Amino acid sequence: MKGSLLVMVSAVSYGFMGVFARLAYGSGVGVVELLLLSFLLAFASIGAVLRSAGKIPRPTRGQCLSLFFLGGIAYSLQSGLLFLALQYIPISITVLVFYTYPALVTAASIVMRWEHVTKVTLLSLALASIGLLLVVNPEYDLSLLGVGIAFGSAVVYAAYVIGCSRLLKGMAGDVASFYIIGFAAAVVSAYALAFGGINFVWSIDGWLWIILTATISTSLSIISFIKGLRIIGPTRSSILSVLEIITSVSAAAVIFGERMAPLQVLGVALLLIAIILVSLRWH
Repeated sequence: MKGSLLVMVSAVSYGFMGVFARLAYGSGVGVVELLLLSFLLAFASIGAVLRSAGKIPRPTRGQCLSLFFLGGIAYSLQSGLLFLALQYIPISITVLVFYTYPALVTAASIVMRWEHVTKVTLLSLALASIGLLLVVNPEYDLSLLGVGIAFGSAVVYAAYVIGCSRLLKGMAGDVASFYIIGFAAAVVSAYALAFGGINFVWSIDGWLWIILTATISTSLSIISFIKGLRIIGPTRSSILSVLEIITSVSAAAVIFGERMAPLQVLGVALLLIAIILVSLRWH
């Protein structure tokens, strides 16, 4: 029960990220500033938790290179694309397009011959594809640029997931997250300084949404997921993480009045089924 509760807390916490980001944009915060300050605050808070537990081991040189690739390139790019997509399309659509990444991981694993093709695999890929088409149907007057950016985020995150499973064997998840976010913060800082600097001119509300993004949707989400994962394992954790989608869609509907057409709701259901099937396949 404790492990399931921790994963559910993680899912709900992460599910509010799009809402906090949209509110931050409304307060004048830019994408780069939101990314940078969220990464820095999350890096500090996760570091404090690890230090209190007495464990911040130094990675080897090979691990440093892997962590830099995963954090400085993949994670920072994925997060940047996801936050950027929120400026073009509704939160619910952004999240749903992003959550095609489990199907993309499955497809990549088949192409690389890491996984065997099964009926369940083909069914999950088919459901994910149909669900995505129903959600982003051109009839709903969505920004194709925004949809493309969100899908790009899903592609990069799929690569990130595969990279983590291949490059970080033997490293504790919370320690890896600490360094990944640290490298992401460093790269975003370098980008900001190289391309125009950082603007801190926004309303006081902006700081609130940044702090909530960093503490609730990043730090709390990561730490509670890792702790829950250790208790209940990857399959149940992946299935319970579907709550992220439900939270995002529900919060966007309540706070911003976002609504979906009946066929889009059907697409959501197909995507959720595909994610659960993929999670069971990974088991």
